[in-house]
Amino acid sequence: MVRIALVEDDPIYRNQLKEYLARYEKESAEKIRITTFTDGDEIAIGYRAEYDIILMDIEMNYMDGMTAAEEIRRLDPEVVIIFITNSPQYAIKGYQNLPVTAIAPGAFAGAEKLEEITLQTGIRAIGDGAFRGCGSLMRIILESVVPSECRVGQKLLEGTEANVYVPAETLSAYRTDYFWSIFGSRVRPAV
Repeated sequence: MVRIALVEDDPIYRNQLKEYLARYEKESAEKIRITTFTDGDEIAIGYRAEYDIILMDIEMNYMDGMTAAEEIRRLDPEVVIIFITNSPQYAIKGYQNLPVTAIAPGAFAGAEKLEEITLQTGIRAIGDGAFRGCGSLMRIILESVVPSECRVGQKLLEGTEANVYVPAETLSAYRTDYFWSIFGSRVRPAV
């Protein structure tokens, strides 16, 4: 069973996300338990490490999602936190200073001013189209030295001119890895 905390103050979006999760549960036959919170303070104050995934809105009335995530990370470094927001200016900020383990499909889609991004060690998955429409993105820098630890979708670079820069000593490993080899010459050594 996947235990998901949904932290969203807008009832329309909260219900829409619950419907998406219910549909996924039905299609995948994966059991999901959803616990909802309407503000960051509701989950952060007295937090117990009982969730696998937290879907976290950023803008809320009493405690914003980033503050709540910082509090949660102090107590539970293993939980996957996925920020959900309609405000593109918060999309990148939401991941600063927090250990990130996955980047959702379309997470940075349309961030036209994004030119470079560094993804630290520990990211286990980058979803398809995570950078779709990032026309200015030229460099995705990966700090991970083990390519098999980070799975990527085939459409990772779709809609970008970006190249992926990896530690030089791992270049051949990335170019021959099952998931990364499809990007061929777009995987380059970091300088």
